Amino acid sequence: MGVEKLCMLFYDDIVFVEEMMDAFLHHTLETMKQVLDIVHVDIMIVWEDMAYHSGPLVSPEMVRKYMLPRYKKLTEFVKNYGKKVSFVALDSDGNVDSLIPVWLDAGIDIIYPFEVQAGMDVIALRKKYGKSLRMWGGFDKRIIAKGKKEIDNEAKRLAGLVEEGGYICGMDHSAPPDISFENFKHFMMKMKEISKK
Repeated sequence: MGVEKLCMLFYDDIVFVEEMMDAFLHHTLETMKQVLDIVHVDIMIVWEDMAYHSGPLVSPEMVRKYMLPRYKKLTEFVKNYGKKVSFVALDSDGNVDSLIPVWLDAGIDIIYPFEVQAGMDVIALRKKYGKSLRMWGGFDKRIIAKGKKEIDNEAKRLAGLVEEGGYICGMDHSAPPDISFENFKHFMMKMKEISKK
């Protein structure tokens, strides 16, 4: 369908959008029943990609109205089905700040990857949302290509948040191709180092 057409459908044919969301929710719940009958899941991850650089693809009001009830059904179901799901995490690129309150209300426990180039600063977000927002990521991937000193400085900046808890430091998205193997090894060493404090 494509992103643009789907976004327009929220205005042009919301009944169809809700039908798609309900079908996807039903499929997910039925699949998870089969999984949870067999195994315990530490973290169930939902991939959403609900935002671009400047903000969400769909307004927070629409996400709250149309998606929140479905998120709640999902999180409540998987967390209560034999108590076999410990956490629900949500992955979304871009600037998701205005969607975080909706996701927290829905029972989402962890959000990631907090893209720095989209204005997502994990330290500022911790001040804004407190420890109710658990986070992964937030280490600017572009810094890793620059050099060891820059990596060390960014790791130092984020180390206090790791120590505070509720935050796992890591790259804010996939590694771009301009990162050298030496820099990547150094980055991984720094992640191990600050995680032990």
